[in-house]
Amino acid sequence: MQKKKFGIIIFPGTWSDKDCYYAINNILQHEARYIWHKETNIDDLDCLVLPGGFSYGDYLRP
Repeated sequence: MQKKKFGIIIFPGTWSDKDCYYAINNILQHEARYIWHKETNIDDLDCLVLPGGFSYGDYLRP
């Protein structure tokens, strides 16, 4: 199976991002990297992960 590249998006107030990173790299055996929410260079990624958080709620806004 080909390894996928995951990006874990980080916002102020997010939590469980370290758990996501660990699970992707060590359990699923894929590659993960952290992405600051203002980063625009995501062309190399196959998947994006939005960890939970309290500052912005657990949903996407337009």
